[in-house]
Amino acid sequence: MTAAETISDPGALSPTELIPLLEGAAKATKALSAKATDTLKAKLAPGGKVDGAALEREEHAGHGLAWLTTYAEGIHQLADYAKRMADEGRFGEMESLLSQIVAGEYLAQLAGGVPMSQGEVVRLHELGLSDDARQEFLTGDVTALIEGVTPEIRARVVSLIQDAQGAAAANFGDPGLEETYEEIRNEMRRFSEAEVVPHAQEWHLKDDYIPLELIGQMAELGVFSLTLHPDDGGNDRTYLEIDPDYNAVSRKTIEALLARGVDLVIGVTHVHMWQDVAIAKLKADYPQLAFIVGGHEHEPQHSAGSESQAIVMKGASNARVVWQID
Repeated sequence: MTAAETISDPGALSPTELIPLLEGAAKATKALSAKATDTLKAKLAPGGKVDGAALEREEHAGHGLAWLTTYAEGIHQLADYAKRMADEGRFGEMESLLSQIVAGEYLAQLAGGVPMSQGEVVRLHELGLSDDARQEFLTGDVTALIEGVTPEIRARVVSLIQDAQGAAAANFGDPGLEETYEEIRNEMRRFSEAEVVPHAQEWHLKDDYIPLELIGQMAELGVFSLTLHPDDGGNDRTYLEIDPDYNAVSRKTIEALLARGVDLVIGVTHVHMWQDVAIAKLKADYPQLAFIVGGHEHEPQHSAGSESQAIVMKGASNARVVWQID
């Protein structure tokens, strides 16, 4: 008899019912990931090494495989977490229900389609897997977890979260950390709620930098304690004031470079697009300014150059775009 066959109520599961299901689902998900990897190897790495052109052509599938593999590892870690917490007597109702809901949701997405973004979903057939592979994945354990996520257990979790107090309210259950790490986590949350949350929206609306006073307070908490003292082999660098006048800083920097005989200037920035464009217009005074290569924006942006403005290129998050200058 399988773990799924021993369950009489498909709703909330006891730890003794849930953990075997999670372990069975972890095995099924690992097998699914292995099949997808083997299938895509033939397309993306026919000679044993990833072919760049093939990966470009099959970008959706390659991206999807990364998501599937991540989900598989997540289910595996979730099963390990549940078993370890139960052995330590820390796997309570909230931990159990959250584990059940997360597992059921991820498994349902693997079977029906994994949302990689708001407008991009990868499905198993797009990874070269047949419907037979999908059916093999939908074992009794996997199906029980998917069907076990009901409105009732979701409502119960919401109720538990609303009733939680103190650290439990911040963590939504026991995350399984050791005592020292748990205290670090709670201390940082207390600090954030007292010193950051009341001011964060104002900083955002004004596009302000994080105040250096706050950085100092964080240092006192030991947030930067991994930075070594010079006597211990570290350096004596500290935080610098940032001049918000980007044009003035850019002019000063360009002039210093020109004084050293530089005949081509490429600006590497991390500001807003409109600020990059303003800097790019310094080309009218400094013809040596050729390009502005910027970060900060999450989507690719480009501003064409002219005799009086340098070209601006922003490559989007995670290096998703590479610009080529002819």
